[in-house]
This record gives sequence, structure tokens and C-alpha cells, in this order.
Amino acid sequence: MSKQLTLYGQLSLLLEGVMWMSLETISSWSRLSTGIAATLRIATEQADEELARRAVAMRDRMQVGENCAHVVFCGLFSAGKSSLLNELCGTQLATGAIPTTAIVTQLELPATDGRVVLLDTPGIDSTNAAHQKATQTALWLADGVVLVADYAHVESEGTLQFAHDLSAQGQPFVFVVHQMDKHYEVELPFESFRMRLEQTLSDWDIHCEKIFYTATPAHIAAPVLGAQRNDLPQLYQWLNGLAAQAQLLTAASLQRNLSAALRDFVQRQFAVAIEATELTLLETLGFVPFSPAEATSLLANFQQQQQDLADQMAARQTALNIAMDELRQEFVRKVELAQIAPYGTTERGRQYIESLRPGFRVSRLASRAKTEQGVTHRRDEFVTDLCNRVHQYLTLPVGNDLRAWLREAVPEDGEIAELSKYVDALGVPLDGPMVARVVNEGALLSASYPYQFVKDVVAQVKGRVQAQLDLFWDAVWQGRRQAVAQASLPLQQQSQRLDRESAALRGWLNVHQELEQALAELEGGLVDE
Repeated sequence: MSKQLTLYGQLSLLLEGVMWMSLETISSWSRLSTGIAATLRIATEQADEELARRAVAMRDRMQVGENCAHVVFCGLFSAGKSSLLNELCGTQLATGAIPTTAIVTQLELPATDGRVVLLDTPGIDSTNAAHQKATQTALWLADGVVLVADYAHVESEGTLQFAHDLSAQGQPFVFVVHQMDKHYEVELPFESFRMRLEQTLSDWDIHCEKIFYTATPAHIAAPVLGAQRNDLPQLYQWLNGLAAQAQLLTAASLQRNLSAALRDFVQRQFAVAIEATELTLLETLGFVPFSPAEATSLLANFQQQQQDLADQMAARQTALNIAMDELRQEFVRKVELAQIAPYGTTERGRQYIESLRPGFRVSRLASRAKTEQGVTHRRDEFVTDLCNRVHQYLTLPVGNDLRAWLREAVPEDGEIAELSKYVDALGVPLDGPMVARVVNEGALLSASYPYQFVKDVVAQVKGRVQAQLDLFWDAVWQGRRQAVAQASLPLQQQSQRLDRESAALRGWLNVHQELEQALAELEGGLVDE
């Protein structure tokens, strides 16, 4: 890219004498000559045939002189260009229903002393390469363009596209609706036709200086509106008026065409990069944006779509998180509120702790062995009662609630069976040694410790149940997360598609931004000092 930019800088230096000035300030024909010569030199150095051909055409145009305006007549074949020129110039160019102009024919507009030259071109819809080249060369030399359209085909795509291209290139032109003898007022009022045509041109972003409605005597077969509405004299007057502006028009058109030639040259330097990005766009998006502005708008739209998709996926995840948290908390409360140590159970726990205090005997005469049996009996009574309470008021109801939730919330039988294993395993293996390990021997003499002991045992039991429930909910969470991911897969695929399309658009935009930067550097040396 730096090599290209150096080339553009070289062009800027070579063409710094060419001044892009308004019509009111154009004063130096020699500066144009310098710019065209510099362009031709660069075209030769870069072996750019297109730039060379255009530079030669502009050089040849300069040799004709600055006091002669060249006006190119263009249009589809059989639009009536030749018959219109015959009427304007009093000549006998061939006319007919088949293409009659194979080369560019030059005619002098009468009463202008040769200061207005009209060029008849082959049809713009010709597929003949020589015809296309001749028409294009004529347009490069044009100080003005007359686009002629047959009344019956005035809204043809070929005509409208050509007019749009002229507008996009900044080429001034007038639009002639010819063969108006085909118009019948009873079928379509002229004002309606005129308004529809102007709306169509506006819809196509076409800007022409004037619209003329013409017919030549050879076409007038009946006194219809077309014969009455004939702007042929006005068209002649407009063309005749160009003679007084020939010098300004010629200088302006040469400067415009020189600028366009340089722009096209720069674009060719970027052709490979542009083609690559366009191919990527066609593969990913299916079309190429009409302009960087459209691409920027599309990119902003894609970014908004991606944000919307991200918001949807985030909303689903948030909803899942909230639902899972609420479920967890619901069962946490079930465990916390389970009454597994009512008064009777607590009393058995108290009696067990009291039997562990120093000096405890089952009876005054009981042996040590008898006393130890009594301690074990009290512990086992507490454990048995607590086990029953845990099963009846904790693991059984919680397990039933979990199974009911599984049947309601989990659609897959296989997943229900897998999660049911966690429910079936719900429980705490309470036994004497486990309870004995909870005892804090340093607190045995405290009057309140027996109740604290029961609370400690209950806390351990509920803690183990909560730990089992955590395993269950982790398994549920894994399944729900996979389900949400599966449900969000279309959204993810849309987002990935938008990622690819956005990347393709950014690549295309970057190339065009680099192109514009190169053009700016080139034209930096071509502005008025």
C-alpha cells in the first residue's frame, strides 16, 4: 500500500499545476495541458492502457481548440438519435428500426460557426466492443450530453441506468423524450406522463439539467398531442446557446474528465483488493453494497441485530439463573423448616448428654458396665427417634417434592431416571458413633449444652441433606444449561452469521477507506493553492 501511496504522491506533484476551479475562475488552458501531459506520462510509466487512452483522448480534444463545444447524443438503438440530428442539422444520416450508427459521426450545429459540434453515437445497449469503445471515447470528449429516449421506452432500465451513471459521474446532460407522436392524450394526459417521468428520474437519483419532449416531421402521422408538444425549437436554442459558453464548458469538461480518469486509475490499483472483498461479500451476504454509506448502514444494522440476539440469549440465561435460584431456595427453606427434633426427640438428646457427665450412674448400685449400657441405650434411643423424624419429616417429603418437580419440569425420561438416582440416595446414615462425634466434652457440665448438642446434630443432618440437594441441583443445572444452549442454538447461529457478514462488510469498507485516502492524497496536489 505504501508503494501505491508514493505513486499517488508522485501524481500530485506532477499535476499540481491543474487547478480544480469553478467556471467563473477558469483562466489557464496551459494548466490543463500540463495536467494531461503529466497523466499520460504516469500512464506510460505504469503501463496503464486505460489511463493512457483517456489521456490521449483529452489531449486530442485540446488540439481541437477551446472555442468549440462537443455535445454527445446517446441512447438506445432506434431511440431516434439520427433522425433528431437530421432535423437539427439538416443532414441525411441513416435512420431505421435497426442500429444505424456504427461509428461516431460529427455534425456542426447550423448557425454556430462550428462552435457547437454534435456527435452521433452507436446505441448504448450495443454489445459490440467497438461500438462501446467509440461511445465511451465520445463521452470522454463531451462538453455536454443529450440522452435520447424513445417515448415508448423512456422508462427502460437501460436508459435509466445510463442516466443514473451520468449523474453519479457528475456529467451534465439533458434528457430528450423523442418520438412524442406516439403519445395519445386520451390514453394518458401529458401532465400525468410528465409527472410520472420526473418521479421515476427522482426515484433513480437522476439529475438532468432539462427535459425536452420532441418529435420530427418524419414521425408525425396524425395531429396527436405529440405533434403539438414539440420542444425541437427549444432544444435547438439550448444547443445554440452553448456556443457562447464553449470555452468555459470545454475547460470544465476536460478538468472533470481528468479528475475522473485519475479516480478510475486509483480504483484499478485497488481492483484486486476490492474484488477479493466483493467475492467474500457475495459468499457471505449474497450482494455487494451500492456504496460505503450503504455498507456503513448495514454494518450498524447488523451490530444492532447482534446486540438484540445477545440480549435474547442473556435474557434466557438470566431467566434460567433466577428459576434455578428460586428452586434451590425453596428447597433450602423446606430443609430448614423441617421439624426433626421436637420436644420428645430433644429430651432424648438431653438425657444422652446427661449420661455422659462425670458421676453418672444408672442407679446407685449399678456397676460400671451397667452404666455404660445405660449410656449406649440413651444414645441409641436418641438416634432411633431422630432417624425416624429425619425420614418422616425431611427426606421423605423433600424427596416426594423433588419427584413431583421432575415429572412436571423435565421432559426427557432418560434425564428423569438419571436425576431420580440423586433423589433415591437422599438420606443421612445416622448411627451412634456419628452422634458421639458431635459431643463437645468440654461443654458437658453446661446446663444449656444438652439443647445445643441437639441443635448441632440437627445442623449436621440438615447440612448433609443440603449437600446432597446441591449435587442434585448441580445435575439439574447442567441439564437445564444444555437445554437452554440447544434452544439458543438458532440465535447463536444467527449471531455467527452476522459476525461473518459484519467482518466481510468491514473488510470491504476498509479497502474503500484506503482507496479514498489514496484519492485524497492524489487530489491534495490538485486543489487551488
